[in-house]
Amino acid sequence: MLSRPKPGESEADLLHFQNQFLAARASPAVKVVKKADKRKGEGKTTDAEGPPLQDSKDVVMLDDFPDTLPALTPAPPKKSKIKSACVHFEDEDPEERLESHDRHITAVFSKIIERDTSAAAVTIPVPTGDPFPRTFHRSEIKSEVRLGAARGNDKSEMQSSWCRHIKSLTAFSADLTDEVGDFLTSQQPCLITGEGLGSQKREEEVQAIHKENLEKLQSMSEEEILQEQERLLAQLDPTLVAFLKSRRGGNEGQKKELKMEQNRQEEFVESLGNSIIFIPALEGKTAIFSPHKDDDLPVKPKKEWIHMDNVEFEKLEWMKDLPLPQQKKTKKGMQARFSLKGELIPADADLPTHLGLHHHGEEAERAGYSLQELFHLSRSQVIQQRTLALQVLGRIARAGEFVSSLKGSILRLLLDAGFLFLLRFSVDDAVDNVMAAAVGALRALLVSLDDEEYLDWTFSWYQGMAAFPFVRSNEEEEEEEEDEELNGTEKSQDKKLKDENKPDPDVARYDVVKGLLKTRIQHRLRYILEVVRPVPAAVLDILHILTHIARHSSEACSQLLDCPRLIETIVREFLPTQWDPQVAEPGCLLTSLHGVACATAMKFIRVLACGGRNATARLLNKFEMKSRLSRFIAEDPVDLLLPREEAIRLSTEAFRLWAVAAAYGQACDLYRDLYPVLVRILQSLPELLSTCSEKSCMTELAVQRATAVVTLLIHVTQTAAPSVTSCWFLSALFPVQAGACPDYSQHASLHHCVAMALLSRLLPGSEHLAYEVLLDLAFNPEFLPEGKAGGPEAADFSDILHLGTSAKLAQPGSAAASCSKATRGALLRESYQDLPSIHSCYLSHFVHLQPTLMRSQASYQGRNYLIQSMLLPEVKGPILPSDWPFFPLISLYNRVTNAETRGAVLNSLPLDLVNTVTWNLQWVLLLETWRAKTLQSIPTAAKLARLMCVFLTGSDLFLEAPIHRYTAALLSVYCQPKALDSLNLDAPLPGLASFHDLYISLLEQFEAVSFGDPLFGVFVLLPLQKRFSVHLRLSVFGEHTSILKALGVPLQQFPVPLERYTSPPEDNLNLLRLYFRTLVSGTLRHNWCPVLYVVAVAHVNSFIFSQDSTTRETDAARKSMLRKTWLLVDETLKKHLLYYRLSNAESPLGFDLYEQLPPMRLKYLQVVTQKENKENAPTQIS
Repeated sequence: MLSRPKPGESEADLLHFQNQFLAARASPAVKVVKKADKRKGEGKTTDAEGPPLQDSKDVVMLDDFPDTLPALTPAPPKKSKIKSACVHFEDEDPEERLESHDRHITAVFSKIIERDTSAAAVTIPVPTGDPFPRTFHRSEIKSEVRLGAARGNDKSEMQSSWCRHIKSLTAFSADLTDEVGDFLTSQQPCLITGEGLGSQKREEEVQAIHKENLEKLQSMSEEEILQEQERLLAQLDPTLVAFLKSRRGGNEGQKKELKMEQNRQEEFVESLGNSIIFIPALEGKTAIFSPHKDDDLPVKPKKEWIHMDNVEFEKLEWMKDLPLPQQKKTKKGMQARFSLKGELIPADADLPTHLGLHHHGEEAERAGYSLQELFHLSRSQVIQQRTLALQVLGRIARAGEFVSSLKGSILRLLLDAGFLFLLRFSVDDAVDNVMAAAVGALRALLVSLDDEEYLDWTFSWYQGMAAFPFVRSNEEEEEEEEDEELNGTEKSQDKKLKDENKPDPDVARYDVVKGLLKTRIQHRLRYILEVVRPVPAAVLDILHILTHIARHSSEACSQLLDCPRLIETIVREFLPTQWDPQVAEPGCLLTSLHGVACATAMKFIRVLACGGRNATARLLNKFEMKSRLSRFIAEDPVDLLLPREEAIRLSTEAFRLWAVAAAYGQACDLYRDLYPVLVRILQSLPELLSTCSEKSCMTELAVQRATAVVTLLIHVTQTAAPSVTSCWFLSALFPVQAGACPDYSQHASLHHCVAMALLSRLLPGSEHLAYEVLLDLAFNPEFLPEGKAGGPEAADFSDILHLGTSAKLAQPGSAAASCSKATRGALLRESYQDLPSIHSCYLSHFVHLQPTLMRSQASYQGRNYLIQSMLLPEVKGPILPSDWPFFPLISLYNRVTNAETRGAVLNSLPLDLVNTVTWNLQWVLLLETWRAKTLQSIPTAAKLARLMCVFLTGSDLFLEAPIHRYTAALLSVYCQPKALDSLNLDAPLPGLASFHDLYISLLEQFEAVSFGDPLFGVFVLLPLQKRFSVHLRLSVFGEHTSILKALGVPLQQFPVPLERYTSPPEDNLNLLRLYFRTLVSGTLRHNWCPVLYVVAVAHVNSFIFSQDSTTRETDAARKSMLRKTWLLVDETLKKHLLYYRLSNAESPLGFDLYEQLPPMRLKYLQVVTQKENKENAPTQIS
């Protein structure tokens, strides 16, 4: 048995199989049979009966296929419901009946008919005398129409042929739009073209097929046609059916328009001439001809051009000249567009097209690419387009925010659009160019080269080695963690677990570096450096990215150190001990940075060492950086086989790395080995200082190297002999002892002002400085000379002269009978004498800073063996908040509130807590009087809110005599005209979630324990001024009306002018109704609450006599209120409401009255009341 060919065998094997088959004379599995066309009904000849016809078809018969149809499913065949209805004739051939219903694959494979190519034209090359065949040009094809001067008859003949062609097309298009009946009467087929059939009898075959189709359709009834149609529709995809209907159907408007076009064709066909353009049919419409002027076309088509008879106007529009860009006169912003350099292009810029900034997108006349278009281009399959898009996006990110031209943050817009993960995916691209462009764009997004340059300059400053981490705090997470009582370690572990469970986009939304580390970016960068070995620019970009990641946090440094082979690859490839000396030759162009020492790599190792002492120990020992330090420090930069600038940078970074290690007390043993090198550098410093006036790049690099050496020596010396002296920085800034500066008393106030300003600006890591300021400067009586130089007397004299109405403002009384009044000068004098106690109080409340204070002291005092990291704590704000003078009071309030939340009730407070509040108020009074600028950054509303804690803490704390006196004194300061003008209770306050909630708590506390205290009442009345939120007043007159009986602040002791409550007139209808109801019901009386009584009377009077145009509801309400006022039984209240004139705090009532109503008011009153009488008259009669 002959074997069949198998995959993988060559052409020689196939020839061998063919020879075996021919030698065996075996019968073929497939035989060719000449079969006549069954549709003709005659000429059933075979090979044995006669010779084959010239145009007969080759039919392939497959003998191996079974005669019976195989079962398609294992289930038993279903019974046919219409089997009994089938009619069969005796003379009917069973084979033909089976073939007519055969759907098996054999029915398809047994009728494979060749495509007739006998009529296809074959072009044979024309022999020429040239060595190579002549190039084929389309423009050289000879036209069927003769060209020349004599074209008269030809032109008419051509026009007549065009007319005949158009008429035939018109008839064809009419057939397409007619109904099925028109199709049945058509003599020409609409779908069958005969293409592929023999050229001799093509027309006969087409007509035969068309005739057979017509006979079949005519023999079918309408129901059979519909059933066949439903069967076909059920087999087709519904979406395909809908598409075919939309192509075939159209609407009636389209049909009418088509018929109108057909009627007009014959009218203008002769006028078309040579300018006829064929427009292809679109959306199911038939093709029509339309005239077009040659001048409108940017390219004039020629008849010799192949396939140019169909002119596509929409595509040719892009070849026309662009219109001039115009600035849209609208307030709406326009889409920003950028050049290929990442520069913002003005909206009205007219740039030439050869710059490549115009395209076929939106706003084609405007040059440049939008961010959306660049993102779309970055997903292109063309490598060059992806690379270009990433490069442009990187340049845009590097350019910055374009604050002066664009609205919003462009970097935030890029990140929200997924730019970070687009770059991350592109870094994984297998194409080197795309990968390099993505790395460059990622470096532009993350790294600021200016910031890196400034950090390098400040490295040798005092404490400049320590830097803040680049970690970004998540405000949402901080709010969630406020309610959790966890220690530092538990919080850190819990936060790390949350980040691991979050999706990458959620983490990257608030911290880009964390998001990248979650995608294992360090592993991909290691692979690129180790395996891909990109160009030097990409290598430098990767090193910059790794440096930025190392600055993020100690956790990021640990992940970089733990990345397999990352540090080994960088040290081996970019910090080798020897390399090709040709690198140092002038004009040498590096094609690869691998195997060459690089300063950027040394800087990355140095920043990585700043992450912690353990990281530094691993770098020095495991990765052999100690030997690299000796190699690059021992040799002078001039002798290093590198370009001069690169050699100096490398030497500088080596000294900085050594300084970081020495700051941890490590690598100090190198000092003995490299001592001659250090001495030689120190000896060259005078010469370097003499050349510092010359500004050049080499001089700046040399100065940075020298400062790095000095920083190294400082830390080596500190490690050898630890220093425990106090901070020389503060000693130089603030001479603490009197003998340090002969004229210190003249500048003591200035020094104290600077110290107080510094306290609220010190960031984490400077706890030692804050402690030194609080310990020696802030509460030092020597720096408050006003206490001895007549400051208290000056305050009393100011009150006596009524400067700023301070004498009156300090007069609110107390509900406690033993509470005596004191002048502001006496309170200041007492506070000055209590400065030592105040000092101890504040130091005890800052004890929570003790752990961070010890770490800061280790750094500032040079105890290197205690330093754990050069990264400072995460910045969440200054060490001390701006309102730190109120800290003891706030701390006490939080303690009491938390105790009450847990169910405990503090009825009485210990003596030390009373003293704590007193000392707190004393210190604030001293600052408000003699250091007002210190608390100037705190809003007045925030100060009042913190003073309210005095009343919210405990039940009777505010009744303590010293606390009551100092609170009243501070209230007089905050009620001065300038302070009242700056008071804003509607704005968000620092440290306070909602002032409205605080005020509600204050009202509830007043109802419970106020005892009608006037001072407490003033704090309740302050937020009720007209310019503040109406909800505060609604809370008093709607939900807490019981306080109106105890809010008896005398008008003479009320520190706020009444005009701030009565002007402008109230316009809230609900509040006005509450005013009127409390007055009429007797809930609000003058002897109970004189201040609010004046307020309510003033607003009701203004409302009932108002005649301004307003809504119908408001007008009806004020007339009704006026009628009810006229009918009041209480004549005193009636007189107050009708005859109110102006508020007057000096009057016993608090306002003045009219002796008689003005004529206009009297007339209005008569009109309203008479109308009431008329309306009520019939009722009274009945």
